[in-house]
Amino acid sequence: MGYISDSNSFKEYRRFMDKINMDGFKIKQAEDYFVKDEITKAVMLELAERSRKGYKKYGTTLHENNHQNMLQHMYEEALDFAQYLKKEIDTLNTVQDLVNQYSNDDELGKAIRAKYGKK
Repeated sequence: MGYISDSNSFKEYRRFMDKINMDGFKIKQAEDYFVKDEITKAVMLELAERSRKGYKKYGTTLHENNHQNMLQHMYEEALDFAQYLKKEIDTLNTVQDLVNQYSNDDELGKAIRAKYGKK
């Protein structure tokens, strides 16, 4: 069984990342990537930006950080994630209930604004 670090796409990614200066993350164009999928590119941009911000804030990379319990961090993030998921599921279910309840778009819009509008 091969490891991801042995894959050609990972090696290409590493060569690409090795060229980038931590202070100069300028990944903005399609040709800056070795992938064609737009969603993957967006995720890569966000990961690169989080890495840049983390380095600026903490002065170290995640790879170099051996001082923190990553499992504890993941667990706490998973708990937060579960709460965010539950909130969005509840919101979706409420909106779906309102859609089923109101056949008139105007009434539906008013009901949604009443529930989720600015307070």
